[in-house]
Amino acid sequence: MNWKRAKNFMMICLIALNIVLFYLNITNSGKYIITDERKNAIFDFAEKNNIKINADIPEEFMPDRQINIKRQNYDIMELQNIFFNNTNGLKRTEEFDKTIIVDDDESILIQNNTVSYERNSYDENFELTEEKARETGDYFLKRIGEKFVKLDADRMIKDGTHYTMTYSQKLNDMKIFNNYLTVDVYEDGFISARFTYSPVGEITGVNADICSADEALFVFINEIGATRDNDDGIVIDKMDYGYYAFAEDINGTVTAVPHYRIFIEGEDMPYYINAYSARPVDSNSW
Repeated sequence: MNWKRAKNFMMICLIALNIVLFYLNITNSGKYIITDERKNAIFDFAEKNNIKINADIPEEFMPDRQINIKRQNYDIMELQNIFFNNTNGLKRTEEFDKTIIVDDDESILIQNNTVSYERNSYDENFELTEEKARETGDYFLKRIGEKFVKLDADRMIKDGTHYTMTYSQKLNDMKIFNNYLTVDVYEDGFISARFTYSPVGEITGVNADICSADEALFVFINEIGATRDNDDGIVIDKMDYGYYAFAEDINGTVTAVPHYRIFIEGEDMPYYINAYSARPVDSNSW
């Protein structure tokens, strides 16, 4: 046997195989990218329904897995140190499913893994500016990052008399929508904030197909058109993709699955579309 010729033949076969695999990889990757034609089609469909998409939409929709998250058992003392300037003389009330801690003009309510803070001290000299709002949001962001989790800026809007800043966690460039902080700063100096955190566990399940962003928008637009008056027009000003868990199990653990998150201009709360089922999380709330 001519071993040199056999070796050359094997090398040629390996090169050919790599070329085939490379081609298949490129072909399969293209299957999971929204084309310009599809993007233009969903923008036109939205416009016909008096909805403007003023946001970048995720272009890739590769199969994705799930992650486990678990309810956080908050340390009450840590929360007091984060949200109160002075922890002396605080009054604490325990009820069936919530804890309330108050001071003269500050309070926090801990319920269903969410911490809600309010500062109701009126300041006639307070001047609300975008810079001042960012400083206030960054203050809470830093304190939460030191004790719980690093969050990244998501969105900032001005609605009438207040600014709203939203922050969320990123895990390997994927957002964990359940872990977030929102801070509202008002013209009179009032401040409110909402924070929720669930530790992220292991990745679970197998890679499963997800719907594309244009499919999610199609569902969203149909739901909007059927349930609300949009004669004045609706503007979608942000759309992104990440993990979201809608409900937890009896042990406080839940599987977070891929979702698309959609914000409407002028509204604080987002809408979620399950990327596996291409259905809204809770259409009754729309």
